[in-house]
Formats: sequence, structure tokens, C-alpha cells
Amino acid sequence: MPSCVNGLDCDMTTPEKPPIGAPCNGCGVCCRATVCSCGSLLLRLVSTPGERAPGPCPALLPDGDGWGCGLMLRPTDYLKSTRGPTVLRKAVAVLIASGTGCDDAGDEPDETAMPNLRMMQARYLADHSSEEVNKAWRTLIS
Repeated sequence: MPSCVNGLDCDMTTPEKPPIGAPCNGCGVCCRATVCSCGSLLLRLVSTPGERAPGPCPALLPDGDGWGCGLMLRPTDYLKSTRGPTVLRKAVAVLIASGTGCDDAGDEPDETAMPNLRMMQARYLADHSSEEVNKAWRTLIS
């Protein structure tokens, strides 16, 4: 795990990583290890959708007692857009599956992680149509 993100002290006390599927608690483990595919593309760290850049994420910011996504907290600091922050936040929330729960498997063995990840994916797909996902991408890249 890196000792520093964006020049900030990563040794601050943060919650332990929750189990897969549990609500995000701002531990930052996932974003310190790998940049999500949404952030990787929007921050121009990769050129192909779906690719992921190695962490830590340059948009990882301190948020209360933990860490938060800068694309959600301060979208206009990272995205060049004529749209306002509320519209950008909503689009980012769809693309990072905000509210779905922790999806960082960490050291959890595949045989226990994969069923939980599949369940989360099914829940996400039930809540978000492909049209909604495509609209979110268009909002952020246009």
C-alpha cells in the first residue's frame, strides 16, 4: 500500500476495508491500489475504455475520517465540462457504481469473492439500464 497519495499523509486513521457488498466506509483501499476504469479514462491515464491504471488514484481525496472520490466530491476540479457539478456527480455516481457496496476483493479468495461480486453486478444491472450508463458516459466525455 502506498504511504502517500497526492502529497497527503496516508497514515491517517481510516476504517478497515469492509467486506464485499457492505457499504463503502471511505477506507480508500481500492483507490489506493488501482484507479477505477471510470477514473482511469476520465483522468486520461489510459486510452481504452475498461483499462485500469495502477494506483493510487490521483483523484483520491481526504473526506472526513476517510477517503473519497474527487470526481464525486469536486468534479469540476478534474473534468472540463460546461455542465454543473450536480450533473457531473450524478453521471460519475452511475459509472463508479456508487451505493452498490465495496467491490474490492483484496486478499479474499475467488471462491468467496466471486459470488458476492456477481450478486453486486446483478443488483447494479437491475438498477441501471444500459441507456442510463451510456448517457452518463456521454455527459462526462462530451
